[in-house]
Amino acid sequence: MDVDGIADCMKNPSPQQVARLQKMLAAAQQARQSGLTAQAEALYRDILKEAPGALDVQHQLAVLLATSNRPQEAARHFRIVLKVNPTHAPTHANLANALLEAGQQEEAITEYRRAVSLDPKLEWAHAHLGAALRRVGKPEEAVAHYKRALDLNGKNAFAFNGLGLAYRDLDDLPRALECLERAVGLAPQVPEYRMNFGSTLNKHDLPDLAIEQYYEAAKLQPESLEAVVLLGETLLKQRRFDDAKECFDRALTLKPDEPELVERRGFVYLDMGDTDRALAEFQQVLDQHPERLMALLGLGRSHMEAGHSKQAAASLELLVQRHPDESAGYFYLAASRKFGPEDLIIPRLRALTDRTNEEDKAAIGLNFALGKIYDDCKQWDESFAHYAKGNRLRNKQYNYQPSEEEAGFDALISVFSLDFMEVHRDCGVESTLPVLIVGMPRSGTTLTEQIVSSHPQVIGAGEVEFWNKAPNAMPYTLETDIPYPDCMTQITPEKSAEVAGRYLNLLRKIAGPGAQPARITDKMPHNFMNLGLAALLFPNVPIIHCRRDAMDNCLSIFFQNFSEGHPYAYDLANLGHHYRQYERLMAHWHAVLPGRILDLQYEDLITDPESWSRKLIEFVGLEWDDACLAPHKLERTVKTASHWQVRQPIYKTSVARWKHYEQYLGPLKAALGLD
Repeated sequence: MDVDGIADCMKNPSPQQVARLQKMLAAAQQARQSGLTAQAEALYRDILKEAPGALDVQHQLAVLLATSNRPQEAARHFRIVLKVNPTHAPTHANLANALLEAGQQEEAITEYRRAVSLDPKLEWAHAHLGAALRRVGKPEEAVAHYKRALDLNGKNAFAFNGLGLAYRDLDDLPRALECLERAVGLAPQVPEYRMNFGSTLNKHDLPDLAIEQYYEAAKLQPESLEAVVLLGETLLKQRRFDDAKECFDRALTLKPDEPELVERRGFVYLDMGDTDRALAEFQQVLDQHPERLMALLGLGRSHMEAGHSKQAAASLELLVQRHPDESAGYFYLAASRKFGPEDLIIPRLRALTDRTNEEDKAAIGLNFALGKIYDDCKQWDESFAHYAKGNRLRNKQYNYQPSEEEAGFDALISVFSLDFMEVHRDCGVESTLPVLIVGMPRSGTTLTEQIVSSHPQVIGAGEVEFWNKAPNAMPYTLETDIPYPDCMTQITPEKSAEVAGRYLNLLRKIAGPGAQPARITDKMPHNFMNLGLAALLFPNVPIIHCRRDAMDNCLSIFFQNFSEGHPYAYDLANLGHHYRQYERLMAHWHAVLPGRILDLQYEDLITDPESWSRKLIEFVGLEWDDACLAPHKLERTVKTASHWQVRQPIYKTSVARWKHYEQYLGPLKAALGLD
């Protein structure tokens, strides 16, 4: 605003007054540019006392208040401007920004709409309207306005970022990734865009690429707790424990003694096998916050890992007393020890089930826990009744469709044919580092990995989150809209080397710095679904297929309350159907990968562990070592989520277990074709 502008909004000002106000305005603008917001605000208000009609000053004060996190005051001053000039589109948009910050979302949307109606070419108003619409759950409308902003300016990184998030809301991950990648490319210095891109890469099952974005975001904004925590959580899921611990160490320097962060670091220690430090972390939280759910759960699990059964049970009993609606507490309580018929916990849990509504969150975990406890007590009827109820409640969460399941298996068999594998035989890499251990859950994959990883030249990586996610990521990797597995017709040696390289890089990082193993095992059971892709990329990698009596295997799955996934597992007929599809697919892999797969029967392994252990070590191409005869005594870090389980000797009690429950298993027998 110039001298004449101030003079025009005053009645008969003297030249001296106008000059003084103009100097005050210049000083206010200088103070604002220097970050002296309080001084600038005082000067603006002094000017307005003498020249209340100075709309430009009103607008500048409103902007200052908006950027000082005082949106309500800012909105009041923007409205003063609009009373005089109601057709000024940018002011409507600025008012909308303030209202949005004040939480008045619908009012903000109304003002944005007025702004773009008055000036359809106001690019940033379209972009911010898109953000507001997305915030209130209208992603389709948001997409339209983000696109309009980009039509006006194809280099608007804010609009690309918002459009990507709107597509993500609509579950259109390919378009979401494309837009978010553009946002990062246009504004690589904005941490928020990198975090959004990273979280979407995670959703698209590309955690290794997400980690790169989180690393960059944390470098750009070292004080960002969000970036460090996102990075740490993703590293932890990738079983990169040392790197994850460093992140939570860093997070705790940013927010010392924050209970949630201490708990998270405790779970990192727990997964690393450092139970002493894990116990110390959880106890530290409980000393200050005795009711914290995750600290109680972590303390109980840590005692389990350390073999402190009494302390584990005590901690977990306290957990279910204080948090009776938390399902996980019952699961770990039941797993913490063997129970007998006289255990006092049984009538307490039974009474709790009588008071628990089926819709309560804890009902599932409580029934699975009682199923296991009654199984310990050899009270088979009571056990199955509770297992059946827990499964019935859990099955409500899923919609298993046998025809859809069969179509998925058909597609894998059709694409990964013998001809396909032959035509693309040049796509693999020569590495012999990985060893894949596959099979149905509860088929002996954990025991098998422990035997192989007891060898001094082997590291057991546990259940590696890679091959179960790689299929969803393949269309993005291959830059195609064709879904997996049909997109594999576009695979090239270069792209296959890229994917294989990501897997090898992950395995080496899981192994840890300085480790030089000859083999690293990956025992994700359902990788049997992905053997075509894995074998294509790694033609020299041994595949160990763990088998178990079908009835025992399926019953063990039915008795397992999985933390996520496995939609087939909670209905006996569905379970049998899925098992038959698994057998059909494994028969196909044997046909197209002759000599690549070693079938290991669980019952044979526990009957003659030495003979089969020797066959395993020979199959993976190593010289025999007697350490493989005592896998439960392994002292090296066990990179798996069930240390307490795998450090047990080999037992035979699980063979023919299904016969205790035979009268209830008719639907399973029929589905398996055994009746």
